[in-house]
Amino acid sequence: MCRSDLLPNALAAAGFAPAATTTEDWSWRIAPSVAHVPFLATRFAITELVKARGRLPPWRWRHIVASFLTPWLGLRRSALRYVAVVARKPLDDARPDRQSW
Repeated sequence: MCRSDLLPNALAAAGFAPAATTTEDWSWRIAPSVAHVPFLATRFAITELVKARGRLPPWRWRHIVASFLTPWLGLRRSALRYVAVVARKPLDDARPDRQSW
């Protein structure tokens, strides 16, 4: 996870060429995978409640609540996007580990 406003500078600092960097938004491609989360979270909660005889520790409840909130967070497109970054480093012929014959 990263902030999109800091990404270009971080890539440049790591030696990637800014002109050869593209970002693709994949958020809607993964939407079907996220859509089933509330159903799975409900099944998980019921199963765990039965196993634990109705008493779950607070961290389990937080996990279940976070699972229910995930699709709603994903709908907030200005705050969260699922992206693929394709970046290329230029070849550096001056590197000492490269030999030219």
